[in-house]
Amino acid sequence: MLDLHGISRASFDLVVAEEVTSQAIYEKKYRHVLEYPGEQSGPTGGIG
Repeated sequence: MLDLHGISRASFDLVVAEEVTSQAIYEKKYRHVLEYPGEQSGPTGGIG
């Protein structure tokens, strides 16, 4: 079972629907993304 860290399932589903749009898009664009914004920040991963 997925641990939602205290948020409702409806909230989680809304974020996923708005940010990810589909499993195919997630797999293509976000699954293994790690960005390095520059000297002032370290590597960043995630969606949102």
